Formats: sequence, C-alpha cells, structure tokens
Amino acid sequence: MSCSAAAGTGTRSSGPTPRPCARKTTSWSASRRACAGTAACGPLESLPTHLDASERAHTHVLLGIDDDFAKNLGLSDLAQLKGLLRGQLEQELAGLTRTQMKRALLDQLAAGHDFEVPPSMVEAEFGQIWQQLTQEASQEEDSAAALKEIEAEKGDYEAIAVRRVRLGLQTPPIFEPST
Repeated sequence: MSCSAAAGTGTRSSGPTPRPCARKTTSWSASRRACAGTAACGPLESLPTHLDASERAHTHVLLGIDDDFAKNLGLSDLAQLKGLLRGQLEQELAGLTRTQMKRALLDQLAAGHDFEVPPSMVEAEFGQIWQQLTQEASQEEDSAAALKEIEAEKGDYEAIAVRRVRLGLQTPPIFEPST
C-alpha cells in the first residue's frame, strides 16, 4: 500500500501535498524503507507546524512522476527515466547476486580447508583492516565511542584477517585461467 493509499487518497497531485503515512514504523529510516518502491514518496520540504515529531517522521509528499519530472532531471521523457532506473536496478541486482554467489563459494572453500597460515601474513592483513577501521572511526561524530566499539570487536577482526589470508592462499590456483 502506498502512502497515498494509506492516507485514503487515490489520486495523484501535481504538487507536494502532505499525506500522513499510516504505516507504523519505529524510525525515519524504517519509514523510508517501508514506503520505498510503493509510491513516489519523499520528505516534505516544510512540514505543517501542527504535526508533532512522531507525525512529522511519518509524513511524506506524493510527487507527480511524469514527463515534466523527467525533464527537470535533464532527461527527454518519462520512458527514458524508467529505462535508466531499470538499467541501474538490473546492474545492482547482478552485482548483489554475484557477491552472494562468491560469498557462498568462499564459505564452502573456507569450511573445507583448515590449515595454519603464516603469522606474518595475518599480521599484515590485520594491520590493513585495523588501519581502515581506525581511520573510519576517527571521522565519526563520537570518535572515542567508535574506537572503543571496534576495540571491543578486535578478536572478530583478527578472525577475518585469518580467513582472508587462508582464502587468499587457496584461491589463486582455482581462479587463474587455464592455459
């Protein structure tokens, strides 16, 4: 059900019209996920002042998605916009499918082969992982809390480093093209 249907309207308007979203969600992101793909919902530019914070979090604008909208985006018409969106979604799906298949294959490979890996390679891999994590944590709003969180999960990252090294030592012969 779209937000407009939830609000009891069955028509589209050409301009932004606030419609309270009838979906009961716990957060703004959950509300956006709930409405994604069901209607052309977007956040209001200026919310009515009579709504409380809870109502504002679940209020959306029903946008008119038509040729004019596509032209505002620099496209020729709605068909071109639909084609671009379809192509992008197909690429994302293909990428996600490939990633999921690769992960399943690597999981099977890791489960079937357990051997000692060179400690120096694990240390180098862990060093790269840790450097990236600390750099990302330092850019967070509360960097001290982020650093504390990754420090608590240090053992998990060490296990990831071992897995990466083990898989790295196994995969080159498998994935190299045969001559």
